[in-house]
Amino acid sequence: MNKVFLIGYLGNNPEQIESDKATIVKFNLATSRGKNENKHTEWHRIVAFHNTAKLIKQYLNKGDLIFLEGTIHYSNYEKNGNKMYSTEIICNTFRILKSSSIKNNEENLIEAETTEATEAIEYDEDIPF
Repeated sequence: MNKVFLIGYLGNNPEQIESDKATIVKFNLATSRGKNENKHTEWHRIVAFHNTAKLIKQYLNKGDLIFLEGTIHYSNYEKNGNKMYSTEIICNTFRILKSSSIKNNEENLIEAETTEATEAIEYDEDIPF
């Protein structure tokens, strides 16, 4: 099973990527572990598609605290003759935990809409059993 749960702060405003096939947004999410002098921040590259991407672009801003559920996606490519590796989190659903730009009743609506959007996605992946 490939499932990720993260709680963190957006490091930048979501950036919409132009595509003929789907709506895509990307942003960075900061998570922390440890306390005081042992505190360490990890940065995660997040990608969302379709309705989830539209909601993220519409409602999320830099500094918002969110919970997200998704999957890890690994890829590689060649750049200047060197093989490069990339890790991204594909966001399936999210919930706003703290935002200065929206009200609580809107947060519940957004969560419901992202759940419906995720349930509508059809997966093409082969099931390994």
